[in-house]
Amino acid sequence: MKKKTKMNSGFTLIEMLVVIAIIALLAAILVPTVTSALENANRTRVLSNGRGIHQSILAADLETVLFADEIYWPVEDANHGTSTAYFVWLMDEDRTVLSEDFGVFTASNVTQAVDLNTFENNPDRHNAWSVFEDVTKESPSRHPFMVTRNLSLGSLSGNEEGRIPEGTVGSNYPNPYGDRAIVVIRIGGGGEAITGRNLTYRNLNPAEADFNILEPQ
Repeated sequence: MKKKTKMNSGFTLIEMLVVIAIIALLAAILVPTVTSALENANRTRVLSNGRGIHQSILAADLETVLFADEIYWPVEDANHGTSTAYFVWLMDEDRTVLSEDFGVFTASNVTQAVDLNTFENNPDRHNAWSVFEDVTKESPSRHPFMVTRNLSLGSLSGNEEGRIPEGTVGSNYPNPYGDRAIVVIRIGGGGEAITGRNLTYRNLNPAEADFNILEPQ
């Protein structure tokens, strides 16, 4: 009578290595997709935040029609110096154009400030936005108003064609999106994320305007 042999139900080393290799392959495929999806979601949220900032300034400026008070757009002779100083000016208690909702200034790798002092003194950590100086509600609707700070130009001519030169996107300010994308808010209230090969002067500035950028610092 033959003796029954006990079957070994465990994995062999080769089977385990095959499973690990399949998991590693799936991870290599899925991680970039998930990362891209998360960044797209973040850009959508930042775009919404930028539109909210724009709407607050527009609403405050409309009151000047009635009360002949201050102009709230970042005009050149106001000497704000930086976009952070401009936002702090808008949050002043005499204006309260912007509430102290520091979430509207956050983005990828740009954290939320806990109070006005932290926001004002740490713009490299807490302000995702640069502001285009000397624009008003009368400017062409496609004229840019704000852009994420990873576009770093002191001045930009609207008459140039082609790609934005190397080093002007993501160099001085790698956050929030490096050289992968910029989020733009237009003076008319529209906005978009411009990515990859679409990062051109023409797409950034279809109004062909000359302007200066107030950076966070």
